[in-house]
Amino acid sequence: MQDPIKLLSMLSKQAAAPAAEVPATVAVQTSPPEVTEAPAAPAGGRDPAPERPQAQSKVISDDLLTMLSQQVGNESYACYDYYGAAGWFKLKGLDGFAKWCESQAAGEIAHARKVYDHIILAGSPAALPAITQARPAYDSIQSACEAILAREMAVTADWRAICKQALKDADGASLGLATWFLTEQLEEENAAATLLDRVRMAGGEGPGILVIDADLKG
Repeated sequence: MQDPIKLLSMLSKQAAAPAAEVPATVAVQTSPPEVTEAPAAPAGGRDPAPERPQAQSKVISDDLLTMLSQQVGNESYACYDYYGAAGWFKLKGLDGFAKWCESQAAGEIAHARKVYDHIILAGSPAALPAITQARPAYDSIQSACEAILAREMAVTADWRAICKQALKDADGASLGLATWFLTEQLEEENAAATLLDRVRMAGGEGPGILVIDADLKG
């Protein structure tokens, strides 16, 4: 058993000993977080439109550009001429022939737009020519169909010339366009030639023409 006197002496010494210092809390001054202001919204609350890329440099030669611009006019004239023929057929009471011509006219103006778009996409100006007045009348149904076929053959010749120029210029894009049109012209010429053949077999007039007209009307 421990001596009570020694025990009291030890407790007295511990009580008299200075308490261990507790480190004071250091106040750290912190600055408030920076607030980044959101960019002001544009008028109307819409995001600004992205910048438009710069147009590419001109890739169509001057000679080919002249031919393509003229072809926009040629295709547009073909549209006008088909409408002229459609009007003439309507006055003859041949609504089926008129409907066929109107359908062809719609295709021709689409062709003109296709050539125009190609010129603009290539970064070139489209110097569009004036369009000649459409033919208003024909001597007969057969002569009207012959004129239609002759016009399609002329358009084919135009595209052959454009194809040769594009090949000479090593203009692959324009060559592809001309090749597409030459393929298209095979169908156009075939449709016109088939109609002319049917009119000739029907004798150019009479009941046979009415049968063809009813068929074209659908």
